[in-house]
Amino acid sequence: MGGVLHGWRGAYMPHAHLSAQNIANAVLAALCLAPSIWATLERAHCEPLPPAAERSLARGGFCWCEMALAHPLFSSSWLFFWNVTVGFWLVGCAQRSFWLIDPFWTLLPPLIGAFYASHPDASPPCPLRLSAALVLVCLWSARLTHSYFRREEWKFGQQEDWRYTAMAEANPLMWWGLSFF
Repeated sequence: MGGVLHGWRGAYMPHAHLSAQNIANAVLAALCLAPSIWATLERAHCEPLPPAAERSLARGGFCWCEMALAHPLFSSSWLFFWNVTVGFWLVGCAQRSFWLIDPFWTLLPPLIGAFYASHPDASPPCPLRLSAALVLVCLWSARLTHSYFRREEWKFGQQEDWRYTAMAEANPLMWWGLSFF
């Protein structure tokens, strides 16, 4: 089934639940989580860091464990930039639709919360408070995810957020660059 095109990309692309498009989009959405899941699981297997005087990120080569353990804020931002900003932008340009970011806005807060909460140095003064906050963020995420998929008629990538379509129509020649930001 063809989509209704707006400008250079599609805003609404209807497809059936078991269509090749819906299955491909579901697989793509799952695969896009892979780098974040890998990074969190990999960090769980990292050896404890030596004292600060004995370590350096510039000692020759990239070391995810060292960066993730010594600089959790930087490492989560670095991962977000490459996985979400660059990765989703490339997928959006290839598909001519930026639908993929919408479901991930519902999943990223609990993923980032789990990333920080699972850090070996995470020792909050009140662990129950941390757990309660993570549960509340997960409940919020579940509600928002449900709302997203209900709007999408329980399909992946059927409808792009109207704001992306409006921006693309207003800036057709510069959209590929503007959409990155």
